Amino acid sequence: MASTRVLLTSMPRMLRDIVIHLLASDPEVEVVEGESGPSLETAVARSGASVVLLSGTGELSPAGMLALYTYPRLRLVVVRPDGRAAAIWRLRPMRVDVADVSPAELLDAVRSVGRFGEA
Repeated sequence: MASTRVLLTSMPRMLRDIVIHLLASDPEVEVVEGESGPSLETAVARSGASVVLLSGTGELSPAGMLALYTYPRLRLVVVRPDGRAAAIWRLRPMRVDVADVSPAELLDAVRSVGRFGEA
């Protein structure tokens, strides 16, 4: 059974396909896809995710902040649409830049935030 449920939402199709392929290699990660309709907190509640991967500028949106307040153990990994940069958000609030957005580094980031580490 996977120890980390990762919700994918608001991502360009090509980036989503790459992330799904990447995360599928880890037996401790279960990828679930969010619907486009519900709010982020509703999607987290429905999926039981501990990590949300989404596309954005790297800044925390109001919806992201609300989701973090609603689910204090949740981690958000915001990846730029071009896949060249990412940031990890948690309730503190705190942003940690992901220096190298290679497949291995992105997988390490998801693993560490999924286990509620200090990534």
